[in-house]
Amino acid sequence: MVYSRILTLGDFYNFVRGPLLLAAIILFIAGTVFQILRFIKLSKMEKKNLIRPSAFKKTGWKNKITSQYIKRRIAMLKITVFGTNTLMAAVCLVFHLFLFVVPVFLIAHSVTLDELIGINFFPFVFSDSTSNFFTIIVILCLIFFLLRRLFIKRVRSITSINDFFTLAIVGAPFLTGFYLSHFSTGYNIIIILHIVSGELFIAAIPFTKLVHMIYFFINRFCLESEYSFTDSSRNW
Repeated sequence: MVYSRILTLGDFYNFVRGPLLLAAIILFIAGTVFQILRFIKLSKMEKKNLIRPSAFKKTGWKNKITSQYIKRRIAMLKITVFGTNTLMAAVCLVFHLFLFVVPVFLIAHSVTLDELIGINFFPFVFSDSTSNFFTIIVILCLIFFLLRRLFIKRVRSITSINDFFTLAIVGAPFLTGFYLSHFSTGYNIIIILHIVSGELFIAAIPFTKLVHMIYFFINRFCLESEYSFTDSSRNW
């Protein structure tokens, strides 16, 4: 006789916390490796014999913080988004900061990490009230990005369905997490949606526009440009 039973929410909860989480992490790692290899393939090393004025020579992190260096960086900021659109730059800075620190230093997430792999961030976790406040900031930033794409003509003209999809992927873990911290109705279902949305976010990073989270570091440390942190000779 074949034994069968109906899967319960508890079974699905264990599945999304176990195998599905592992699959998301594997996809993230594999996708990141793919993007790095793709970068190496599409870029090339160029040995240039450029004679730069001493003030513009890059010497790595050593001796970087000088008054001349600071003045030059401030001057460069004026031609970046920080100088041309200060509001957008400020919102982006706050958003990206809290996008990282809120999930990492949330009490519930630290407890879960401790249960799964024996790692936690105590006592450096946020209180519930602090986490809620930061979560609201992230949600407001997402609303700002959404309204910007809907109502600013020059931004709307280059907006595609992928941009809204990306906002949804990023926003879902925070919206469901905020709901869980304030309401109990449908908790068993929402907690599963929260975990799945977080895993989708992790897995989607290397394969969507979220890949800029990876390429930020590649561009700053591996490419030669006025915004790079090192004296690399690799170019597209």
